[in-house]
Amino acid sequence: MRAGNSLIFHKAYSNIPAQILTVFLGGRGMRNKSILVLVTVVVIVLSAPPTSATVIVTCADLGGGVAEFSYDASDEPVLVRAFSLDITVDSGATIESIFDYKVGISTAADPGYGVFPGSIDINDTTGEVDDWGTPIGSDYYPGTLPGLGTYGITVEMASLYGGAENAPLVSDTLFKITIDWHNASAVNANIALNALRGGIIMEDGSTPTVDLVGCTLVPEPATLLLLGLGAVMLRRKH
Repeated sequence: MRAGNSLIFHKAYSNIPAQILTVFLGGRGMRNKSILVLVTVVVIVLSAPPTSATVIVTCADLGGGVAEFSYDASDEPVLVRAFSLDITVDSGATIESIFDYKVGISTAADPGYGVFPGSIDINDTTGEVDDWGTPIGSDYYPGTLPGLGTYGITVEMASLYGGAENAPLVSDTLFKITIDWHNASAVNANIALNALRGGIIMEDGSTPTVDLVGCTLVPEPATLLLLGLGAVMLRRKH
């Protein structure tokens, strides 16, 4: 579902308020151009008053070591523009993959948060999007969790669309992850705002009240049996 290279960066972002642009200036093709703008815009974003309603981000155990992360902004007067989240797991487990996420511009047929500020590649010459990248935040910037294969990932997802009919849904799934249990009998998946990247920002530049609800992943009986057998084998070797 990748968008083609017909998207012109400066034209595509013309419908985004200046307060939000800090979210979009993290791509590989924009690093050297965005420092001054980034510093200026961060001050604007941080001074924006919070809205009165709440954005809820939740985690659900789907079984088989898969967790689903969803949002609900149905009480908000405006839509979310961008999410910057830190996802972590405990008990020695690791996050192995992220999948089932939107890629590219939000449309009526395929709405969602498919712009990835941490890895989007903007062509320096044409201003076109060469590669949308992935939701995993770039370790080029401070405050980034270590990434796949570790205890935590930083996720950056934003929206881009033209016309209200193409807007993201007020509530939907953001992404799913898979974990490696590493012999854990239960794993807590936690959600936190990545404050250095703005956390959650609304389309009007404000920062909402946020409710972050993690979940506990529990291996299915067959998985528990395999984990138990693995532990027994390890003890025998020693």
